[in-house]
Parts: sequence; C-alpha cells; structure tokens
Amino acid sequence: MTTPSVKAQRPKSVRPALVGVWGQAVPSVPIAGALVLCGVFAGRRANGIPGTVVVIAALSLLSGVLGPLRGGGVPVLPSVVFALAVLWGFSTVEARNWLDR
Repeated sequence: MTTPSVKAQRPKSVRPALVGVWGQAVPSVPIAGALVLCGVFAGRRANGIPGTVVVIAALSLLSGVLGPLRGGGVPVLPSVVFALAVLWGFSTVEARNWLDR
C-alpha cells in the first residue's frame, strides 16, 4: 500500500490492459445506443429496425458462443440468452408480419 507522499508508478504491463479496456468499451457505446434507438423505434415499426437488431443480436450470439472458448465462462450466458430471445422474437411469422405493415 502506498502512502500519499509516495507517488507509485504504473507498471508497464497495465498500459496494454487499459488499451484493451478502452478498445472494448468504445465500440460498445454506439452499439448500446443503436439498440436503445431500435427499442424505441421498433414500436413504431420503422424501416430497417428488424435487420439492425438481428445483425447486432447475431454478433452478440457469436461473441457469446466464442466467449467460453476464450475463457469467458459463465458470465457470457446472459448475452447468449438475450441474443437468442431477440433472434427468436424477430423471426416469428407474427413479428415479421407486424413489422412489415
């Protein structure tokens, strides 16, 4: 533990980790924003919403499936469940008919 009078130097190994954190966080913000907008405009049946949501859900599913292979373990399971629910919900005949009106 360091005292306030001693300024600790950040280890060099932390820099790549911080770059990785920012590299993961920055793309997540626009994707989350796109999903929020899709959620808002899906109720209005705006054009392009189903395709956008399906692409994002498919990428999320792919990431979730590959997660355990990369050591992600159990924390990726909610992502897989949500992605499957979205893909199933938007692929039903009723949903496609409703969105196509």
